[in-house]
Amino acid sequence: MVNKDKVEAAVKLLLEGMGEDVNREGLKETPARVARMYEELLSGMGASAKEHLSKTFEASDSQIVLERDITFYSICEHHLMPFFREDPYCLYSGRTGGGDQQACQDGGGLRRKAADPGAAYRGDC
Repeated sequence: MVNKDKVEAAVKLLLEGMGEDVNREGLKETPARVARMYEELLSGMGASAKEHLSKTFEASDSQIVLERDITFYSICEHHLMPFFREDPYCLYSGRTGGGDQQACQDGGGLRRKAADPGAAYRGDC
């Protein structure tokens, strides 16, 4: 999904725009490193939520299930800065479960997209 050639070219332009010498020893591989980073951070861009939410199971009651410390990786859609955090919990209830739990366990696949870092706290994601 990420066009690494375009990302590398953009990083070179950014470095040049900041007055850096892109041929300097410490920066020679930086555009490629940044492109690989964005490729990994945005690996969920082409993922479908259906794939992650398709697995369900029958529950005997409608108790609330708590899943703690779900790691969330993304980039800020406003500044393109990578961020990660552990969400404090994920809740679901009902007689059929699993889809939401699967989303929690596979959060990386669903969440590795450009995002507003505050969206999860506001319930927007």
